[in-house]
Amino acid sequence: MRLKFDTLSFWLGFIVASIFWGMLNALKPAIKEWQSKRRRQREERRQQGLSNLEDGLREAILRQTQAMHLAGTLFALDEVVVPPALIAPPVQPQPASGEEAEQQEGILAAWDDITSYVLPYMPDWPEMAALYRAPRLSLAAALAKGADIAVVGPPGSGKTTALAWFAAQTARQTPAGFDGGIAFLLHAADVLALPEEAEDLLQPVRETLTPHASGRYRSRLGELITTVFQQQRALLLLDGLDELPPEGVNRAIRYLAAIRQAYPGTRMIAAASFHHIDGLLAGGFAPLALHPWNTEERRAFLGRWRSLWESYVLAESWAQELPPSVDSALLNAWLQEHDDWLSPLELTLRTWALYAGDLRGGSPADAIYTHLLRLLPEKVPFQAIETLGLQAVLNQATVFTLRDTKSWLKTFEEAIANAESEEEEALEGQDAVVKPSRSLVDRLLETGLLVRHPNGQIRFSHPLFAFYLAGRAAARLNVTDALLSQPEWQGKHTTLRYLAAYGNAESVAAAFLAQEEDILQRPLLAVARWLRDAPEKAPWRGKVLVALARQMAQKHHPRALRGRMVSAAALSHTPGVQQLFLKQLSQADADLISLSLLGLGLLGARQAVPQISELLEHPSPNVYRAAALSLVAIGNDEALNALAAALVNGHDDLRQAVAEALANHPRDGHPTLQEAAQRDEPGDAPLRRAAVYGLVRVQQGWAQALLDELQFDQEWVVRNAAVAIREGRAADNPHIPQPLRPPVETPWLLVFAARQGSGVSPRQDATPLVLQALQYGEAAEKLAAVTYLQHHPSEGVVARLYDAVHSDDESLREAAYTAIFWIAASGFPLPPPQKYGLK
Repeated sequence: MRLKFDTLSFWLGFIVASIFWGMLNALKPAIKEWQSKRRRQREERRQQGLSNLEDGLREAILRQTQAMHLAGTLFALDEVVVPPALIAPPVQPQPASGEEAEQQEGILAAWDDITSYVLPYMPDWPEMAALYRAPRLSLAAALAKGADIAVVGPPGSGKTTALAWFAAQTARQTPAGFDGGIAFLLHAADVLALPEEAEDLLQPVRETLTPHASGRYRSRLGELITTVFQQQRALLLLDGLDELPPEGVNRAIRYLAAIRQAYPGTRMIAAASFHHIDGLLAGGFAPLALHPWNTEERRAFLGRWRSLWESYVLAESWAQELPPSVDSALLNAWLQEHDDWLSPLELTLRTWALYAGDLRGGSPADAIYTHLLRLLPEKVPFQAIETLGLQAVLNQATVFTLRDTKSWLKTFEEAIANAESEEEEALEGQDAVVKPSRSLVDRLLETGLLVRHPNGQIRFSHPLFAFYLAGRAAARLNVTDALLSQPEWQGKHTTLRYLAAYGNAESVAAAFLAQEEDILQRPLLAVARWLRDAPEKAPWRGKVLVALARQMAQKHHPRALRGRMVSAAALSHTPGVQQLFLKQLSQADADLISLSLLGLGLLGARQAVPQISELLEHPSPNVYRAAALSLVAIGNDEALNALAAALVNGHDDLRQAVAEALANHPRDGHPTLQEAAQRDEPGDAPLRRAAVYGLVRVQQGWAQALLDELQFDQEWVVRNAAVAIREGRAADNPHIPQPLRPPVETPWLLVFAARQGSGVSPRQDATPLVLQALQYGEAAEKLAAVTYLQHHPSEGVVARLYDAVHSDDESLREAAYTAIFWIAASGFPLPPPQKYGLK
C-alpha cells in the first residue's frame, strides 16, 4: 500500500506544533514560577505546622518542669525558684607566645578575682565558694564554648531544680536558656528499661513528654522530637545519675553515647555525684559543681516563700486547720539566723514545716523527718518506708519494680491488710462505707513519696528520702558490713551519714579511719561530712577532729586539700574549732594562716575580729586578702570599721583587697565602694583605683555605670585600671570550659612535639607525649598537659600527677590535685602514694 504525502496537512501540523512549542517555551518561566510558588507554599504550610507543633512541644516542656521541685504541690517552679549557678572552674590558660600571649595575659588579669588567689578550688566542699562569692557561671554560659556539662553535687543541692529551670527557660526562649534549641529533660530511670541495643533511642523522650502534651499535638509529638534531634537543635538534660549505683550510671552513660552517635551535634547536661562519674569524663563532659545559695539568695527564697504562702496557702479552706500562724517576718528572721549552711532541700523543708507549724525538731534531719511524716499514708507505719529505703540501698536498686516493692514490704502489706480486714468486720452491719483495699505501693504513689515512670520503674520522689530512711533503719539493724562492702556511690555514703546521726557509728567511723590514706584523704573527709548531724557526744567525733587538725597543718599538702580540712572542721558544729583556728593564726605558715582566716569567716566568729584585723598588716598578700574576706563575712560594725580604716590608710594592694572583699557585703560594702569611686579630693586617686576592683565584682547596673565613668577619670592610674578591666572582660570568660581537642588539633602539643623532634599522629596514643610535656614542658604546657591527662587516666598518668602534686610550682600542684580528684570521681582506683615512694 502506497502512502500519500499531504503537503498541506504537513505544513499545517508543523505550524501548529511550532506555535504550541513556542507558546510552551514562552510560558516555561511562568510555569516554573508557579511550581516554585506551590513548593514554597507547601514548605510554608509545613513550617507553619512545625512551628505550631514546636509551640506545643515547648508548652509540654513547661508543664513538665513546673512541678519538678520539692514544693511542687504548693507553688510552680517559676514562682519560687532561685536561678541556679555553677562554681566557675579554675582558669586553664593555653600556652601561647608573642602578641597572643600578651593578649591572653591581659584577659586573665581582667578576670582575676581575690578568691582565685585565696580560695582553693573545692567543688565537693562548696560552702566557702558561696560565702566568699567565688566566680560563678550560669548554665547557658557554661555551654557557650561547646563543652557538654556534668552538674555535680550532693543530694538536695538543687540539681533537678536547676535542670528543670533551664529546660523551662529554653522552652520560653529567654536569654537564660539554651540558645536556638529545645531542652529535653529525662530522668535516668526513663532509660534504664530501654534495651541497650534499642533502635528507637528517643522513645524515653517521647514517653516522658507525651502525658504533658495537649491532645491536638500528641499524635505528631514524636515526629517533631526526631526532627529537632536530626537538626542538631536538641539539648538532652539527664537527671538522676547521682542516685544510681555504678552499674546503673554506666548504663545511662552508654545511652548518652548512643544518642551522640545516632544524632551528632546533640548537646548534653547530666546531673551526677562526686562518687561516680565514670564515662562522663571520658566522654568529654566538663564537671562543674552546683553553686550553693549565698546569703542574699537564701533571703530571696524566704521572701518569695512568705509572699506565696500568704497569697495562696493561707487563702485555702484547709489552711484554717493549721495552727495559729506566727508573723512571717519573725519566721524568716529565725530561719536566717539558724541557717547552718542548709542545702536548698533542707532549707525548703525546714521553711515549709515552720510555716505549716509541724516542725519536729531543730536539726536539718528533723526537717526531712517532718516532711516524710507529711507524705506517710494513713495507717502505714514509718518503719515500712524505712524498710523500703534500706532495701533499695542494700540491693543498690534505687530504681525498682513493683515486684521488688511487694517482696520488700510483704510483712507490712499483710499487717495492714489484716488490720483493715478486722476494721471491716467491726463495721459489718453498720451503715459506714468501707473503702476498697489498696496496695501499700499505690498509697505511697498517691502521696507522692514514690514516683512511677512510663517504663514501669518506680523510685523515691527524691533520692535523699531513700538514703535518709535507709540510714534510720540501718541505725537499729546490723547491716554496716553490707554497706561498707558496697562500691563507692552516693547511696552508700549518704546512708552512712544518717546512720551516724541516729545510731552508734563508732565502728563505721573506725573502719573508715583505718583505711589506707590516699592522696585525697577521702575516708577522713567522708566521715567529716557526718559531723554536722551526728550527736555532740559521739565518741568518734574527737578522733575525726584531731585527724582534720593534723592534716590541715601539713605544709606539703596542696592548699585544696588543706582547705577541705578547714571547711570540714568549720562546718562540724564542734566547740573548740574557733580556738583551733585562732591558735593557727600565730603559725609561720602563711597558707595555714590564710585558710584559718577563711574558716573563722565561715564560723562567723565575731569574737575573733580583733585578731583578724591585726592580720590586715601581714606581709603575705594572701593573708591580708583572707583577713579582708573573713571580716566582710563576719560583717559586724567592728569588722567593717577595720576594713574602712584599711581602705583609707592601707597600701595600694591592701586597698584593692579590701575593695574586692567589700563587694561581698551589699548592705554596707556597696555604699562604701560607691562613695570611694566618687571621692574627688586631692590624694583620693588610690581610693578610686581600689574601687574599680571592687565594683567589677558587684555585677549590678549602678556598679557598671560607675566603671564606665572611671574609664575617663582624670588620673591615669584610675583610668588605666578601669579601661584594662572593661576591655579584658569584653573578651570570652576564660572560666568557661572548652571541649578537649584531639591531640592532632591541639596547637600547643604540636609545638611541643616539634621541639622534641617528633610529631603527633592521629593513629597513635598521644598520652606518652603529653606525659613528656608534663615533665619537661614550660609552665603553661605543664598545666595544659594536666587538663588533657585528667580525661585519660591510667596508672602511669596517676603516678606522674602524684609527682606534680609534690611540685614546687603552686599552680601545677593545685591543678594536678584537682585532676586526681576528678579521676578518682570517675571510678579509677588510685594507687597508694607509697607505691611511688611518696608520703
